[in-house]
Amino acid sequence: MVISSPRICAALAVYELSEHDDWGLRATIAGTALNGFRAAERVPNCAAGVAVALTKNFSERRWLLALEAVDAVTSGSYSVPLACARATAVVPLSAADARAHCVIYDLAFVGGAQ
Repeated sequence: MVISSPRICAALAVYELSEHDDWGLRATIAGTALNGFRAAERVPNCAAGVAVALTKNFSERRWLLALEAVDAVTSGSYSVPLACARATAVVPLSAADARAHCVIYDLAFVGGAQ
C-alpha cells in the first residue's frame, strides 16, 4: 500500500513529533511538514509510519488533533508563527544549528529561505 496524501503524511508527522498538548506546536509541525513536501516537490510514501502509528499504542484523540492541525493550516484558518513559517524540517533542539527559524519546546524548525 502507498500513502502519499499530504494531509495524512503531515498528520503523521504531527502525531509522531507532538509530545505536548499544544495547538501551536501541532500546527507548526503540520505547516513545516507541508512546506517540506512542497520544497521536495513530492510527498513521501508514509504508509509504514501510518501502519506503526495505528497499531502501536494508537491514540484516536492524538490522531484527530493531528488531522485538525493539518486542516487548519491548509485552510488558512490558523497561521503558523511568522518565525516558523518558512521551516521545512523539524529536528531535535540538540541537533539544531544556526538554521533554526524557531524553537518550540525541544524541537527546532529549520530549513527554507533565511
